[in-house]
Amino acid sequence: VLLEQFSIPHPFGGSHGAARIFRSIYPDPGYRALIQRAARCDWPEWEREMKTTFLHSHPCCTFGRGPLFQRYLSTLAHSEIDILDLPAARRLFPQFRFPNIEAVLHDKTGGVLAAEKLIGHLKATILSRGVKLQEETKVLSLSLSEDPIRIATSRGELFARRLILAGGAWMSKLIAVPVVPVRQTVGYFKLRGNQEKNFPNWSFIGEDGLLFYGLPAFESEGIKIARHDTGGLGDDPDKQNGAGDPAAIALLEEFIRKHFVQPIDRIEKIESCFYANAPKEGFILDLLPDNPRVAIGSVCSGHGFKFAPLTGKILAELALRGKTDIEEFERFKSLFSFPK
Repeated sequence: VLLEQFSIPHPFGGSHGAARIFRSIYPDPGYRALIQRAARCDWPEWEREMKTTFLHSHPCCTFGRGPLFQRYLSTLAHSEIDILDLPAARRLFPQFRFPNIEAVLHDKTGGVLAAEKLIGHLKATILSRGVKLQEETKVLSLSLSEDPIRIATSRGELFARRLILAGGAWMSKLIAVPVVPVRQTVGYFKLRGNQEKNFPNWSFIGEDGLLFYGLPAFESEGIKIARHDTGGLGDDPDKQNGAGDPAAIALLEEFIRKHFVQPIDRIEKIESCFYANAPKEGFILDLLPDNPRVAIGSVCSGHGFKFAPLTGKILAELALRGKTDIEEFERFKSLFSFPK
């Protein structure tokens, strides 16, 4: 049984919208091993099973300056990542001014994930395989110490021998775990010159700690741009704000004026969504301490979608057998353990 408090698809979590970035630029070897495995094995497996292409190759760059960017520079030079000087970067990515930056990383594994299309195919696939999906069903409380586990929902009680919790921004409302929901404001901008579809995927790492990212116009009007915001005390995911934060929108406009060659023609739309931030912006992929019948999946922190087929497999194997056969995960397992 799969419980979902809204209907699928919905705009209240971290996976809605037409597109997501795919990249392999990760300075941490654990995440790098997982994303390389996902690209090599798990995304192709899903595409074969559902007979559809979800991962579309597309140029991708990361640029910036400062200590965090230096960490990327020092760990990422390999056959699939090129470090470009500014003349080369401006030739390859003429959409950007690249003011006052140290270098540009060209990720040749970059791509765009058809996120909305994938969610629809996943829903159809699980239903075709006999999974019982209960939408519009909110979990009210969990009795994890009982055997079987008792789950009180807005539609009555359910009982389970094994349970996977993947509550996203609502995770800390289900169990005691340091996952903080932070509202994000996402803008879609039409630029002068109609260059949106030629835009690369991109990420900016600033010396002042500000991080921004964006995608081309993929099954939407206007380029997508947002600040990667993991700070603050958190927000209540039950209090939705689809209009976005005016201060955050102004920050996006300022970034475009400073870094993009073409000026803004108009704003197509503004959305908001939630990050579920775990400590150090990491993932939690583990069995609940003292209760191996419960697997915890908090694979968000604003960068989880590109790992989806692999993290789903990891959680399924943990829930069913208490361990996995996935060498890349087992080698770095401590990186994804439940916070103590």
